[in-house]
Amino acid sequence: MKKEQPSVIGIIGTMIFGIIFIAFVVEGIDSLTASKELCFIENVSYPTRFPESSQEILESGNFVNCRCGKGCVSDLGTCVRIITNRTSNSKMLNYKLSDINECTFTQTKCFGYNSNSNSSVEKSIEKAIQVAAPYVKMMNESKPVECWESNGDYFLENDKNDVIVKISVVGALLLVSIVLIVVSK
Repeated sequence: MKKEQPSVIGIIGTMIFGIIFIAFVVEGIDSLTASKELCFIENVSYPTRFPESSQEILESGNFVNCRCGKGCVSDLGTCVRIITNRTSNSKMLNYKLSDINECTFTQTKCFGYNSNSNSSVEKSIEKAIQVAAPYVKMMNESKPVECWESNGDYFLENDKNDVIVKISVVGALLLVSIVLIVVSK
């Protein structure tokens, strides 16, 4: 009895799982090797009031553009920055390693349409104040916040568990597809 050759679809599927597996491993190395640290907060920058001019928006650094969709009245989003003095230089704490940008917390989606554009921006500012409050309290009380360090970048959340799940699922699918190819020979 002649055994069947592995199907082309099976081989292509295995190759795809292999490529995805390698990509997840490479992408996740920083999260998996990050070290847990204690960071003292040096400064928390966030908006506290509606900006009076476009110059104030630019100079404060507490506002960013946000996506507001079709009924957009204002694309003014908020930016909360948490600065640590973990090293001799002040460094911004990022939220996640996979999300390194200009703010620790960024409002990327604007609040919905409102006939009064100031109202939605004021809601954004209130939300930014709420997000910043626990970090301001830690700073004022000189309490450290748990943080992670990887390659000189500091961040608050480590998505290590997400990385492990992704690698495990794709690795299992890769293993199953390899076993199916070997068994079909």
